Amino acid sequence: MAGAWPILSDETGWLAVFLGLALIGAGAGEWRHPGGWRRALGEIDSSPALRLLAGMLALAIGAALYLSAPWRSGGWLELVLALCAAIAIVEGLLLLAAGDRFTAIATRLLDRTGAAMPAVALSAGALLLLAGIAHP
Repeated sequence: MAGAWPILSDETGWLAVFLGLALIGAGAGEWRHPGGWRRALGEIDSSPALRLLAGMLALAIGAALYLSAPWRSGGWLELVLALCAAIAIVEGLLLLAAGDRFTAIATRLLDRTGAAMPAVALSAGALLLLAGIAHP
């Protein structure tokens, strides 16, 4: 029944909600058990197979996100999701092309930012979640 539930009646809102929930989950997990992201990067760095899989997964998620909410739709939330898609696509390509260098840079970034990264993930996730719920 069309229009029965006016909240989250479009794909863009749902994408923002699920991306927000993923960021909240990842941020909360790292906050509860610090060092998990760094260990995961270490495992990806030490395994060419994991670098390949992580790169392909990031590329696929970025492509799916972009194809589901192209920036040409005109709304600001579509633009934000397209930027998230572009980041995932670039991350995937970097993991595939120069995974060892990319994971070294990402590890240094995590070392320098410390506990700020989980807070950034939680904040961005909450904003995306609320934006998705409020999206017309």
